[in-house]
Amino acid sequence: MNCARLGEIAATNTGFAMEMALNWDWGFLALRPLVQPPELMALEAALVTGLDDFRAPLSEQDRARRHPERLSPTAREHLDRWGYPHVLDLFHYHLTLSGAITEQEGATLAQAFEPELAPLLARPMPVAAIALVAEGPDKHFRLIEEFPLEAGAG
Repeated sequence: MNCARLGEIAATNTGFAMEMALNWDWGFLALRPLVQPPELMALEAALVTGLDDFRAPLSEQDRARRHPERLSPTAREHLDRWGYPHVLDLFHYHLTLSGAITEQEGATLAQAFEPELAPLLARPMPVAAIALVAEGPDKHFRLIEEFPLEAGAG
């Protein structure tokens, strides 16, 4: 990974903040923005398009795992072009908090998370940097480097 390229992307994008909510959808419990700010969409597009040459080619097994036959034509095009169907115009930011669960399990888990998440959800989540991380053999991620966004989060 060329860290300089991440620095260039960070330098040309501004920080922002998002109001977040806890949701169960697509079979997972996740934090999602109430509204996706234009700064988020610009950053996602810059990262997807600006770093694509670092992406490993999509294997037939990975493509099949995404069930292209179930995807919309646009999502299939994204899968084949970018290696993932839900990018650019189909991107929806989320922080996944669970594995696949039922709606009832999601409601129970959301209730358990509520006391811890309430103070965090009471104010917008700042996005002030891009983090480059690596997954180790233990399946844990470690921070390699952080790149501040031009204007920081407001």
